[in-house]
Amino acid sequence: MGCFSTSKRARIVARINTTTTQIEELETVYLEAIKNAEVEEYKFNSGEGSQQTKRRSPKQIREEIEALESSLDRLYAQLNGAGLVNMNLRRRRYNNNPGSTRYY
Repeated sequence: MGCFSTSKRARIVARINTTTTQIEELETVYLEAIKNAEVEEYKFNSGEGSQQTKRRSPKQIREEIEALESSLDRLYAQLNGAGLVNMNLRRRRYNNNPGSTRYY
């Protein structure tokens, strides 16, 4: 993978910071949920918008945290040049014979 432009690198770093903040906020809510067995109400501001949720179980909050952590891992991989790689496979048939398909 080639080098990123400065603006793309800055966008990735900004998304990493936003996701990290979201994880920290949700972990605080998760600890409260464990104490109370249920969350009465909490507000979550992602920087792009806010949401208000009522009655979330600790399990649901933990799943959301895990999804954000997975997203954070992908962002770090992308930043370090180890993100997804596109692979295009084309089929070519030789002599119009279905048994002679090769990938290259």
